[in-house]
Amino acid sequence: METIKQIDSSEGCGIASFAMICKDIESFEQADKWIDNKNIIKRKGFMKISEMKLAVKIKFGLDPILKYSLNKTNKTALCYGRYRGDKNLRHWFVYHNGLFFDPCPSTPSPKKITKHEITRVLVIES
Repeated sequence: METIKQIDSSEGCGIASFAMICKDIESFEQADKWIDNKNIIKRKGFMKISEMKLAVKIKFGLDPILKYSLNKTNKTALCYGRYRGDKNLRHWFVYHNGLFFDPCPSTPSPKKITKHEITRVLVIES
C-alpha cells in the first residue's frame, strides 16, 4: 500500500484514506472526484463515519464492521480517531499489515505506531 496524502493539512484525511484502500484509485484527486460523483459527503472535505461506511459499501459491495478499537490481527482497517490531548480534532488514517498510513502531509508514513487515539475502526479485511 502506498500513502496518499491529503491536499490540505486541516481537511481531506477521509478522502485520502479511502483512496489508499482502493487499488484502482491512485490519487487524492481521483478519490475526491469518485466520492463527489456518488454524492457521499455532505460537507466538502470532512467525512463522517457513516459516509465512509457508505463509500466502502458502494465501492466494494461490503458493509464494513464498525469496532471501537483496533485488533492488530486485522489486515486492513480504516481508523478514525483524535489527536491525543485534543478531543475536537478528528482524523482518518489506515492500518494495513501492521503499519499505520497517515494521510497528513506533515506526518511520515508508514509507521508501526500512531500518535492518534483510535476511537472507531472500520474493518475492511480481517
